[in-house]
Amino acid sequence: MRTTVILDDLIYQKLVNKAVSDYGNAKSLSKALNAILSRALAREEVPQSMFGAWKGEKGLSTKGLREEGEPH
Repeated sequence: MRTTVILDDLIYQKLVNKAVSDYGNAKSLSKALNAILSRALAREEVPQSMFGAWKGEKGLSTKGLREEGEPH
């Protein structure tokens, strides 16, 4: 599938460098990008909650998180 992706300049340069080192030329940019994305998407990381705790983590409590002076 073809698509357009807008990359930051620094990310693009790192991706070109990776393509050259892994595949011998910058024309293999798609191969390098696909390999990187495949590895990243294969990892089964649990997303972090908005409070910085891992979902499913046991033993966490919100008790005592109120600001001093707030009604209980």
